[in-house]
Amino acid sequence: MKKGSCLLMALLLVGCATANIERLSQAQEQRAVLQGGESVFVALPEDGVFEGHHYTDSGKYVQQYFYDNLLRYTDNVINATTMLSLEEAKAEAKRQNAEILIYPGIVHWEDRNTMWSGIRDKVRINVIVYSVVDNKTLDKTSLYATNAWATFIQARPENRLKTIIPPYVKALYE
Repeated sequence: MKKGSCLLMALLLVGCATANIERLSQAQEQRAVLQGGESVFVALPEDGVFEGHHYTDSGKYVQQYFYDNLLRYTDNVINATTMLSLEEAKAEAKRQNAEILIYPGIVHWEDRNTMWSGIRDKVRINVIVYSVVDNKTLDKTSLYATNAWATFIQARPENRLKTIIPPYVKALYE
C-alpha cells in the first residue's frame, strides 16, 4: 500500500509536459508535402516577447531547429540572415533558387521558473510551408509545447522545440 501511495504521489508531483501539432490546413493530412532533396529556405522569425520581456535569440533557436531537422531530408537548406516579412521571404527564397520556403513565426514564448512556481514554460510556433516554384501555400500548422508543471530542473522554452519541430518536419516528408 505504501509503495502504491508513493508512486501516486510521485506522479502527481511530476506533472506532464505537452506537445501538440495543430494543422491549420488540410493539405498536409492527405499526403507528404515535401520530397527529399528539394532546396529549402528557412526564414528567421522575430524573437519571442512575453509580458514585456524580449527573449533574445529565440528566433534563431527556432530557425536552427528547422535547419538541423531539414538536413535529414535534403542537403540544400539555406537560413535567412535577417528577419523578413512573408512577401520578402518569398522573394529572397526565389533569389536563392530555393524550391520551398519554411516561414516560422513565434506566437508565444514564455519562460517561467517552473521549478519554484509550478507555472509552465510555453512555446507556440506558427509555420507556413510555401512552394516557391508553384507559388502556393502547401501547409499551415501551429506547433505548441509546454514543460511539466512540477519539475526539478530549470528547462528553457527552447528545450521544448525538440518535442515539436522534429516530428513536424518528419511529417512533412512522410
